[in-house]
Amino acid sequence: MVTFDIDTYLAALRRGLRGLPRPDVDAIVAETQSHLRDTMADGASFEAAIGEFGPADAVAAEVIEGRIRPEGGEPLPRPGRRRRFSAWLADTVIGWGPLAINPVWMSLIGWVQLFVMMNAEERAAMEAIAGADMYSALFSPFMLATAVASLAWGLFYWLWARRGRSSSVGMRMAGISRVVGTSGVEIVDTASVAVTEPARIVARAKWYLAAPTALFGAIVALVVAYYGVMAVGSFFQPFNRLLGEQATAAELEGARDTYAAFYDAVVAGDVATAKAYATETAAAEVDEFVAGRQADGVTAWAFGPALPPNEWVIVETLGTGADAKTREVFVTVERTQDTGDPAKTIVRYRISFFTDDAMSESRPGNQ
Repeated sequence: MVTFDIDTYLAALRRGLRGLPRPDVDAIVAETQSHLRDTMADGASFEAAIGEFGPADAVAAEVIEGRIRPEGGEPLPRPGRRRRFSAWLADTVIGWGPLAINPVWMSLIGWVQLFVMMNAEERAAMEAIAGADMYSALFSPFMLATAVASLAWGLFYWLWARRGRSSSVGMRMAGISRVVGTSGVEIVDTASVAVTEPARIVARAKWYLAAPTALFGAIVALVVAYYGVMAVGSFFQPFNRLLGEQATAAELEGARDTYAAFYDAVVAGDVATAKAYATETAAAEVDEFVAGRQADGVTAWAFGPALPPNEWVIVETLGTGADAKTREVFVTVERTQDTGDPAKTIVRYRISFFTDDAMSESRPGNQ
């Protein structure tokens, strides 16, 4: 029972000394343990033995206060803002970075696009393209599990490693510690409160940790920026009804006419005409696209499910008669505005993207 009481007291003392270098903490705890055992060996009770010291947390606070303000004089210089900010930034990246780059944010953006920015008709068209399982794919059990794990890691790292033990990567990198003296919580230069030479060695700033932390931080920044562009960009897509730019019937018809003219030329093998309806970037691939359709025996086409006016599924027919088969490809148009004439704005459409590979396997029957 006595051993348990001593061990409990020493464990509390060790917790109170967190933030001091480990060699100094070990030395203080060992000295206290030796004194308690010697006192009790002379017949004193445990309560009497610790009466000379006082509560463990108070003893630890006094020890730390003596390191911060030697002999009650002026406090030691505190770490500069740059070092403290470096430690905070590194710990933010390591602690919350995994949650920040978790793909659950992309699913959240997709959910907003589907259920906030799209109406029922648009969702039905998207479902026809992506399949009914697109809703369950937004938040899969695995994705939710990784999000929960990332959140748990962030809380553990920030509350236990950084605040609780002052042993986070950022604080070790900058050589600073969080200690609790009689005057409260203090952020100190770990080397300045070290006493023994081994403690001073342990307390040195470990700036070699900055390289991998900076690399991971750059990855986090890029992914977060990408998520931000995806989220903000959702509100600036052409014809987004939230911006009051919903396409008029004439504009929808204009986009549809562009699709029709482009695909009529593709089926006819007229490369020059097809290029005239494509953007400069897409035109470079029209030759191969038309040649592929001719080689596959595409004889007709029809509009499939759509998210008008700029995205459509085209149903190609291969062959004729009873042996005809169909397959689906995805085509996108780009909406441009010619404002050369101040009196009016001319809206034009050009094919900007088309899939060379079919979205679905060829199957018998016309559509």
